[in-house]
Amino acid sequence: MKPNNIDLIEAYLDGTLSDDENAQIEHRMAVDDNFYQQVQYQLGIKNFYEHRFQEIEMRAEMLSFINNHQTVITKVKAIERVRYFVTKYAAQIAVVIMVGIGTWIWWNAYNTETLLLTKNIEKAIIPDPNNAFDEGEESISENITLQLFEYPRSEPNSYTYKSKVLSIYNPDPEIVSAKKIKLVSLATSYRLDCDSISYKLIEKEPDRGQLKRISP
Repeated sequence: MKPNNIDLIEAYLDGTLSDDENAQIEHRMAVDDNFYQQVQYQLGIKNFYEHRFQEIEMRAEMLSFINNHQTVITKVKAIERVRYFVTKYAAQIAVVIMVGIGTWIWWNAYNTETLLLTKNIEKAIIPDPNNAFDEGEESISENITLQLFEYPRSEPNSYTYKSKVLSIYNPDPEIVSAKKIKLVSLATSYRLDCDSISYKLIEKEPDRGQLKRISP
């Protein structure tokens, strides 16, 4: 079969020729038996490959359907297993959930600070260490912020003192209810006066420590 005949026949079978060209092909098949056989041969090849392609496409669709169906079945079985497990162990799961919630609540409460009071107080600085308990006119005063907290993780009467903010954790009731509070800066330490009660600030680490009651 000549190459030009193959291209011409394929174009005819694909339907890409004009009406006049189709008429010429059909006339040639009518008068030329050899050309007619060539067209039939090409038509058979074309039909064969189209049929094979359809088979392959159908198999691919079937495999896709089977895989998807198996996926759905797998998911349904997994859901059924979870449902069976939950039904069988519902009481145990409920206990575990309740314990988890209780632990979470306790942990948050244990790690949460509760602010009891915030107020500005006077800080008295005594230039003369020998005059520690009789400040008089030698005291120099400034204002600082006092914060009182409840915090389960801290010891009673523990404190921090940074940037003019004195924070006391789990303070004595006398400190919370005191009407007049003053921080006194001595030569080497601090004293906290709460009405008629005084505490010494014992520094354990830089800017933090514990209050020690010294009077009355």
